[in-house]
Amino acid sequence: MDQGNVGAGGGMQNNTIVGNGAGGFLQTGSYNVMMGFTAGSSLSSGSNNTFIGRTAGNGFLSSSSNNVCIGVNAGDNAAGTRSNQLIINNANAVDPLISGDFSTKAVHFGGSLRLKERATPIGTPAATYGELWVKDDAPNALIFTDDAGTDHDLTATAVATRYEEAFDDSDLAASILTVTHSLGTRFNHVTIYDNNDIAIQPDSVTATSTTVATIDLTSFGTLTGTWNLVVS
Repeated sequence: MDQGNVGAGGGMQNNTIVGNGAGGFLQTGSYNVMMGFTAGSSLSSGSNNTFIGRTAGNGFLSSSSNNVCIGVNAGDNAAGTRSNQLIINNANAVDPLISGDFSTKAVHFGGSLRLKERATPIGTPAATYGELWVKDDAPNALIFTDDAGTDHDLTATAVATRYEEAFDDSDLAASILTVTHSLGTRFNHVTIYDNNDIAIQPDSVTATSTTVATIDLTSFGTLTGTWNLVVS
């Protein structure tokens, strides 16, 4: 059924309604598209809605306006007067495949998002925009390109700049403590704190490699309690 320019009582204009029971309670709304069995059948006065699919948009009540629901049962659980909503799904669900809010421009995904990899971004985004894409490296990498055209690898592993370790006398071999810090730099600053949390000067610190240092604590004899070290 096409409501045309004027509906019952002159309170409706330019609605397109197709399907048994679709828009059945609509009295004063205008510029709606309702297509499918009972689509939008809970609406009485809303306008500018697009409900396509069996029972699509049935959860939107009264004067709900400016909504888009696409798919079988999409928007059935909206349960109230709501506006500016987007729902795309093929079932009645609290977490539809795609939903959003046109007023805030927020888009929500009810599942995982997969992006096809590519060699380069589409181009430098316009001011105040950014581009999220997958670079075809091996393995591929998630990249964000800012509005200056700078690429940021979001999968890059952050480089550690600090290492902490608690130890006691049992960790020493002939009064030597071997520390594996994995900072990737050979010459680091080492601070030792005794069991009273007082910083002490070890007998020596040897930078064995970019990941290992050995600390000589011979002059301190048998250590009491728990000591701590920081490599930075």
